[in-house]
Amino acid sequence: MRTNYVDGIIIKYLDQDADAAKLIIDTCRKTVQINKEKWGVVAPKDCQVYVMRSWQWYLWNAAPPLWKVLLVLTFPFWYFRVRKIWPIAGGWEQQFGKRHTIGVKTPQVLEASDRSHGAQIFVPESGTEQKVEHITCHELTHAFVSANLLPNWLKEGLSMLAVDYYAGHQTVQQGTLESLKDYSGMFNSELERRINIRDQEAIIYLYTRGYWVTRYLDEVYPDLLPELLAERKSQDQLEGGIADRLGMSRVQFWNQIDGIVIEHYSD
Repeated sequence: MRTNYVDGIIIKYLDQDADAAKLIIDTCRKTVQINKEKWGVVAPKDCQVYVMRSWQWYLWNAAPPLWKVLLVLTFPFWYFRVRKIWPIAGGWEQQFGKRHTIGVKTPQVLEASDRSHGAQIFVPESGTEQKVEHITCHELTHAFVSANLLPNWLKEGLSMLAVDYYAGHQTVQQGTLESLKDYSGMFNSELERRINIRDQEAIIYLYTRGYWVTRYLDEVYPDLLPELLAERKSQDQLEGGIADRLGMSRVQFWNQIDGIVIEHYSD
């Protein structure tokens, strides 16, 4: 296995995946710059990126020794879930204690994956290699902000927005704004955990809501997110800080934000 280093990030890959690794290494370098300049966040001290052909290879090589023992002992509890996710995931972020890791599929492996879920949210990329770049940027941003206790909507929103900055254009379909109209006011951040995963429209809403709300905050209140990410806060404190900046209570924020975002971004 080969190893490379970019701004404190360790990239590991097999010899036959050297071309994919170069693509991912270049993406890591640009993603580091985006996160630092936009929100002041940097890579965790132990951050590793794996160019993966299989989930078994990724987990076994990414996990520290003691975690390998734990993975073996708990195998029946996570195996079927991982097997189910693998065909539809382009990349993963996995934390093992203080070690933050991401795995990104090679273009060849990604080509054989089921990308129908993402096709309903994202603007089509120009090719599989560009998709690998976007996945790398997205997952690496997850790792960068993982030191903060972020709610899922903001963690996903920052990662999706980072890909916009990486690509230099909007990478989420404009039509997803319609999902906010359909579900507006139905869910707050706590209720997101209770959504039926078989409800595809609701899932699209939750991901795209995170994107549109985060993008709105980033554009309209450009100093807010860097300020909130500068120190570790609880979810209540973080969402309360956002609501305060908008002159609302936390409950008012979640009751009104969809409408505010829709009006701001509608043609």
